Amino acid sequence: MKILFVSPVGAMFSGAEVSIVNLMKLLVQQGHEVYNVISDNAPHIDKDYLRHMDTTGIKLFQLKTNQWWWPESKTLNISDLEIQASQQKNIDEVREIIQNEQIELVISNTVNVFQGAMAAACEKVRHIYIIHEFPFGEFGYYKKLIPLIDDLSDKIFVVEGELYHTLTNYFQTDKLIPFIPYTEVQERSLKNSTISRFVSIGGINERKNQLELLGAYNQLNRKEIELVFIGGWDEHYKKLMDDYIEEHHLDHVSFIGFHSDPWSLVTDKDILVLPAKLETFSLVFVESVLNGVPAIISDNLGHLSSSKFLESGNLYSLGDRDVLSKKMATLIENFDTYKEKQLLDQQFARKKYTLETIYAVFKDYIELKFPIVNQKLSYKYDRFLGMKFKNRDIEVISKSQVVISGSNDGLYSAYHEITKERMENESSIIFRLENEKSLKILLSEFPGSYKKLSLVSLEDQREISLATSNGIALDEVMVFLNTHPHILFDLSNVSGNHFFFSYEKESDEEFSRHLFNLYENHKKLSHDYNTIIHSRRWTIPTKILKFLKIRK
Repeated sequence: MKILFVSPVGAMFSGAEVSIVNLMKLLVQQGHEVYNVISDNAPHIDKDYLRHMDTTGIKLFQLKTNQWWWPESKTLNISDLEIQASQQKNIDEVREIIQNEQIELVISNTVNVFQGAMAAACEKVRHIYIIHEFPFGEFGYYKKLIPLIDDLSDKIFVVEGELYHTLTNYFQTDKLIPFIPYTEVQERSLKNSTISRFVSIGGINERKNQLELLGAYNQLNRKEIELVFIGGWDEHYKKLMDDYIEEHHLDHVSFIGFHSDPWSLVTDKDILVLPAKLETFSLVFVESVLNGVPAIISDNLGHLSSSKFLESGNLYSLGDRDVLSKKMATLIENFDTYKEKQLLDQQFARKKYTLETIYAVFKDYIELKFPIVNQKLSYKYDRFLGMKFKNRDIEVISKSQVVISGSNDGLYSAYHEITKERMENESSIIFRLENEKSLKILLSEFPGSYKKLSLVSLEDQREISLATSNGIALDEVMVFLNTHPHILFDLSNVSGNHFFFSYEKESDEEFSRHLFNLYENHKKLSHDYNTIIHSRRWTIPTKILKFLKIRK
C-alpha cells in the first residue's frame, strides 16, 4: 500500500515525530511504500530526521510555507491573507503528490496539521488522524476545530490513557482507536558512577516547568548534589532560571543544552525528575524505565497514562514543591532500594514495550479496507481548496503592506515603525503620534501608481503637503518606478497628534499605461534631442565654438 504521512515539525526533538517515525519504519519493513511531507525548515534542518528518512527508504517532500499548522494556531506576525494563500498552495501541492504517487492512504501525524486531511478529502482517499495533544493548554486552540477534524477523519488514533478518555467527550468512540507511542531504546549499560545526581531531560520552557524542580531542589538544602538539565531552552524561561540560581547560590546546577543522545550522559546512579505541567505520554519517562533509571514525575495526565501502562514511576502532586522536595530526599537517601525495583521494572517493560506489539493496532486498521467517509468535504470547506499560488504570489502578499514610520529628528534621520496594515486597493488609516517631527509612509515593497494620497491632521482638519518621495508626480497620480515606494511628510509645523492617511492604488493596467506613456515621452524627448544636436543649426555653431576655443 502507498501511504503518505503529513508531519508537524520534521525534527527528532518532538515526541510525536519520534513515535511516528518508528511507525513509518515498521510499515516499510512490512512492505508498504511510505511517503512523508514536512514544511521546508531551511536553514534549520534536522539532519538526524533527514537521515532517518533516507536510510529507511521513505520518500520525503519538503514544502515551502509561511505557516504549517492550522491558522488558529497562529504565532507569527504575518497577515491572515498571507497564511491562507500559503496554506492553499500547500494543500494543492499535497493533492499533486497524492495524484502523482497514487497514494491510497493519508495519515496526519498530530492534530496540528490539516493539509493532508483536506487534500485526501478532495482526492477521495482514506484519511487517518493521529492525535497526541489534549484540547486545552498549549493546544487548546483545536477544541473549536473538532467538528471539522471529525469530518476530515475516517479513523482517529489517540494516545491511550487520559487523552483517549478526554476525547471520548468530543468524538464517537467507534471512530477513536487508542494506541501507545513508541520510542526505540537500545539496550545499553549506563556509565558507572559513585555519585548520585538529579537529572532532567527535555526542552526547558514553561510547559516543562523546570522552575518547580529548581525550587524543590533549593528546599532540599543539599547543594552539594548536582542538578543537571539536558535540553535546549526558551531564552526567556532560561533567564528566569538563571536569576533563581544566582539569587539562591545554587552552584551545582548545570545546563548541557540539546544532545541527540541524552542517555549517553546519564549514569547508573542518577535520578530523573520530570516536573512538566502537561504531557500526553512522556517518551522521556518511558526511556528512563527502559534504561533502568529511577524517575520522579509530576502527576499530569500524560505521566499518569505512561506510569499506569508501565507500572512504574514515583509520582508527586503537580505544583507541590514540598512534596517534590521530600520525594527527591527519599529517593537519594534510599537509592539502592529504588534502583533495585527500577531494574525489575526495566525487565518487565522491555518484554511489554516492543515495536511490533505496540503498533500492531496500526497494522490491523491500515490494511483494513474501511469505507471512506470524508467525501462530503470537497464542497463543504471550499475556502481551503481550489486556489493555486506560487511562491512568488505569497511573497507579493507578504510584502503588500502600508507601513507608517516616524522620526523625532527630521526627514532624513532614522525612522521607527508606528503601525502597519495590509494594503488594499483603497483604504485609510487613523493613527496617533507622540513627538515625531516627520513621517515616512511605505506603500508596499513593489512599484505601482497611486492617486488621492492624503494625510490630514484630525485636530484642525488640515491637509499636510507632501515633502518628498521616490516617485514621479503625473497630474493627480504618483507613479513609483522602483521598489520600496515611499512618501515623506514634514510635521515640524503641524499641531496635534492624531492623523488620517488615505490612499487609492491604481490597477496594474493603469500602472502599465503610465509606464508606457513615460516610455513614449522619453522616446520622443530623446528623438527631439537627437534631432536638435544633429541639425545644421546646431552642428555649425558647435564647430565654430570649438574652433574658437582651440584658438584661445
